[in-house]
Amino acid sequence: MVDVSTAALPSQVPPTTTALLPMDLRVVDHPHPHHHQQPPFGLVSQPHPTPTPSTACPASSESGSGPVIGHQETHLQQELVALKHKQQLQRQLLIAEFQRQHEQLSRQHEVQLQEHIKHQQDLLALKHQQELLEHHRKMEQQRHEQQLEKQQRE
Repeated sequence: MVDVSTAALPSQVPPTTTALLPMDLRVVDHPHPHHHQQPPFGLVSQPHPTPTPSTACPASSESGSGPVIGHQETHLQQELVALKHKQQLQRQLLIAEFQRQHEQLSRQHEVQLQEHIKHQQDLLALKHQQELLEHHRKMEQQRHEQQLEKQQRE
């Protein structure tokens, strides 16, 4: 596993410069490239820019390397700000996508609940109608039996 945040730095940059990078912003090569996950919701990650030869610090210990180190540190800080900005945009996109999906699921759930309530009301109406028909049938049966008894007595 190679930590690109330190491997890409020239040897004269103080180690405190890499300590400014949070761990979640450092790019690490994965040993199993087929396990690499795609960013969610169509977000595309940009490749980590590598320092160009003009911004790299010389390997010598000359006293004139101060401005180059300052330029490199400024460049790294600008990169860090850009990465943080990109991360914030991705976070906002994820939140927006989550909210969109949540609202869609809430609407679908509301529709399902309304359908369920309607089915329950229909079922109760059918049961009530069935009870009324059963009561009407019993009343007819009693009336018919009373008529038969009356006819038998006559």
